[in-house]
Amino acid sequence: RVVDTIEEIMESIAVGQQIDGDERIVLFVRMRPPHKMGEALEGRVRRELRRLASPNHVPAKILGVTDIPRTASGKITEIAVRDIVNGRVVNNLEAISNPECLKEYKDRPELQC
Repeated sequence: RVVDTIEEIMESIAVGQQIDGDERIVLFVRMRPPHKMGEALEGRVRRELRRLASPNHVPAKILGVTDIPRTASGKITEIAVRDIVNGRVVNNLEAISNPECLKEYKDRPELQC
């Protein structure tokens, strides 16, 4: 988890977004206060991923969020975010301990084609 080793980032989640028969990677990051996502940090995230993982791991989009959805047991739920980003209905909302945070992932202008 290269991204989570960056001091300013508390945690992250990466999902695939389907676009015209292809898929692009979208990385959502929750920042440690008082940090905010900006161009300099975004560039550093991209460089670190390229250096420590591979060019294939560099996301098309990096977006800040205030929370990441979790199950009742505390595990990050990528499926819910993936479904929201791809315009699908999220099943099992009752299994998510913080479903209100999903609003932050829905219909983001940055994710429009």
